[in-house]
Amino acid sequence: MIKDFIPKHISDYKLIKMLDKMARRGLSKSLVALHLSHNRSLTLERDKDGYICRQSSLAEYWYGKKKAFYQLFSFLRATCFGKAITADYNSCEVIALYNTMVNLGKNIGFAELLAEFEHKGIVKKGYFGTSIWALKRYLDNAGIDNHIFYGDVSASENYDSYIVTLYNDKDDISQMIHTMAILKKEESYHMYNAHSGKISGNSINDCIEKYGEGKSKVISTICISK
Repeated sequence: MIKDFIPKHISDYKLIKMLDKMARRGLSKSLVALHLSHNRSLTLERDKDGYICRQSSLAEYWYGKKKAFYQLFSFLRATCFGKAITADYNSCEVIALYNTMVNLGKNIGFAELLAEFEHKGIVKKGYFGTSIWALKRYLDNAGIDNHIFYGDVSASENYDSYIVTLYNDKDDISQMIHTMAILKKEESYHMYNAHSGKISGNSINDCIEKYGEGKSKVISTICISK
């Protein structure tokens, strides 16, 4: 079936590599500056610990640019090409990185982080989110220790934060891909920006199992240390 071709026949590494190749050209400097100015004017919804829990709260944030060709294949409601895509649709990777930086005690603005990847890292003007390798390059440049694993790898529990990318349904690519942060707090693990907002468990795999109810499949995991 067409729906399961990518999950079953394209390796996890090749998928991440392909998306990164599609992220080589970002938005223009002027458009990035315009979006940054707009996004800085907004109030970011966070929980008491400073984490973003719901992507749906970002409907006023701009991230990416609508293009006529990709509009034909998207689930976006708007039909005016050239306008900004809103971050409630496509910013899960940036949210995961933001929550990771908060967990590491790093002070970074969400609007500034969106601008960073609009410049370089956004995939096809934002229609396919953000390159995972762009997130890793950001961590590398910030001097933050991290390692990336592909597929259903049981990541070491010696790390402090995890950025997990997975198929929502391993048999149906139309159910899309999602990226979330799983953060270790003492002996518990907390997944942020899940469908229900936040999921807690006693291990990384426990959080993933609760999220996907057995349907999801891990594509990659970036493991981060303080």
